[in-house]
Amino acid sequence: MRIGKYIETRWFKKRFLYALPPSTEPRSFTPGDKFLLDTETEEPQKGLFITTFSLLCKETQLKAAYTFVACNCSESVFWHDNVPLSPGGALIYRSFVEPDFRGNKLYVLLLNLVTVYFAEQTQNKPEMYYAVIEESN
Repeated sequence: MRIGKYIETRWFKKRFLYALPPSTEPRSFTPGDKFLLDTETEEPQKGLFITTFSLLCKETQLKAAYTFVACNCSESVFWHDNVPLSPGGALIYRSFVEPDFRGNKLYVLLLNLVTVYFAEQTQNKPEMYYAVIEESN
């Protein structure tokens, strides 16, 4: 569900902000036979956890798609990528699908893997996910 549009003043780009509900019931969701999921979480800073999600092609070992997710585990609003992130919220940003892998719905797969990962693998359970997408996409 698109909830807003804003202009990134530093780059003069229009961006859209979408809201995604968390997985209501944990389910096993795998990247399939062609891809592997790789995750890396940075040490928390000021209540903000940043996790990188990457889809790697099994055949070529190349990174096919990636995204970053910032989870606000603090008690206050945190501004990240010019978006206010409320407590318990998660911001999906800087997503990219390599040109050779486009047209395979990898971004949708990546979003599903993100919500399942947080529902099944971590103690951090975001109440809502927000995705920032540039108008050119």
